[in-house]
Amino acid sequence: MLLPALLTVGPPARSLTSGTTDLPNANSPIWASGLNEDEDEDEDEDEDEDEEEHTLNVFKRMAAGALMMTVPVTAAVAQSAIIEGVVDKINESSANITLKHGPAPSLGFKEAVTMVYEVSDRAMLKQLKVGDKVKFEAEGGDEGFMVTKIEKSGK
Repeated sequence: MLLPALLTVGPPARSLTSGTTDLPNANSPIWASGLNEDEDEDEDEDEDEDEEEHTLNVFKRMAAGALMMTVPVTAAVAQSAIIEGVVDKINESSANITLKHGPAPSLGFKEAVTMVYEVSDRAMLKQLKVGDKVKFEAEGGDEGFMVTKIEKSGK
């Protein structure tokens, strides 16, 4: 069988009977390139297809990883916890409130922020004025963040 001779390094294999080589001479153009021109073009196309397939697989793995990472974040955002803050602006007609508050891990904020929140009930805004210190609960969703409970704090 010729396959083992192709995998070894050294002189070409010789026939046991004739003393001539079974494989092309190491100096022949076919042996030097390993392929003729048609096969070389086919190999280039195959390499391009393999590279594209590899790149596609890498992107698929990256997308899957990104998707897997959003699941815990979404779960964390859906939690609600009491957050302390200060009313910065009230917009009753748009049913939103701007609140300045410290870190809110339940909403994914590791640092202090000033944010506009929608409110679940416009009536909540009537009891508040700019500068009030408040305690509130909010939830995050596809549409943004919404205050579900808010009250003045005694501080």
